[in-house]
Amino acid sequence: MDNQNLQICLEPRSISACNSLPPELKFMGKAVQLSVISYQLSVTSVLVGG
Repeated sequence: MDNQNLQICLEPRSISACNSLPPELKFMGKAVQLSVISYQLSVTSVLVGG
């Protein structure tokens, strides 16, 4: 079996930071937007895990 160079083109990944945290999350200092959205949904909804 020959060793061959493998080239893979990956899409750039981006994680958006939340610019303004809700008062309840200010203790975190910094957070990603997905975490803030998940928290806000958990306050108003019942999240069910599998």
